[in-house]
Amino acid sequence: MPGRKWFEKSEAAGARTSGQVRGVLAEAAGLVRRFPKKYALYAFMMFLIGKSYHFIPFQNLEGAILYTLATVASFAYSFIMLGFLAAVVIRATNQMHGSDTGPGQELVLRMGKALPYAVAVYLVPAHLSGYLTWGMCELGRLFTGGSLGLPLFETIVFLSQLPQMFILVVFGFCVIGASLDTPVTFRQSWEMMRGKFWPILLTYLLWWALRSLPGTALVPFGMDYPNLLDIYFNWLSRPLRAIINVFFFITAAVWYEKLRVSEESRQPAG
Repeated sequence: MPGRKWFEKSEAAGARTSGQVRGVLAEAAGLVRRFPKKYALYAFMMFLIGKSYHFIPFQNLEGAILYTLATVASFAYSFIMLGFLAAVVIRATNQMHGSDTGPGQELVLRMGKALPYAVAVYLVPAHLSGYLTWGMCELGRLFTGGSLGLPLFETIVFLSQLPQMFILVVFGFCVIGASLDTPVTFRQSWEMMRGKFWPILLTYLLWWALRSLPGTALVPFGMDYPNLLDIYFNWLSRPLRAIINVFFFITAAVWYEKLRVSEESRQPAG
């Protein structure tokens, strides 16, 4: 039966995709087990940076000063996070090549090389995603009479992030390559992920879910247990996000290494 064949093919494709993702996650976990303290230090430093960002008194500012400070602070924070990404990727890649060394003095130089790609594939899409979220929320309020429930709001946020997810999946290896001082053009990044789009997208969705869904699940309990939300968002959410970020930075390095080796094997000899 045609319908049954389609279902069997889809099931087999899904099994291959999930198997590839599990393999990459297992390899990333193996890298963490070799140097847990060093990766924990990266996560702790990311937590401290994130915590200090929220001490900026945005609530006491308004107008052009607020917009300027928020823009500068957001760019500075993103640049620092780029540094952590580069540092984690360099260490993880060195581990895969049999070396125990981490990022050296060349880290800042590599961050500079990766910055244009990070702006193109992350910062600009992230800001556009925010505008898209705002526009879709305004449209949703027109249809609902001015009120958006939490499920609808979270659905809008997710849908508005899909274009950014696509750009990161397709062109994110440009940032990884620049961090490793092995430049990857946008076209090369596109060619590297051919045939691996769905596993990489699934990996990204898993990262997004682990970062976002626990807090979303707790929000409905906020009216009855406000202290629970305060404890989670102020003391649990940020360290958990830092740990998750470091782990998936390692995962990105594993994906890049696998795709790089695969791409090199397809190149003609000589």
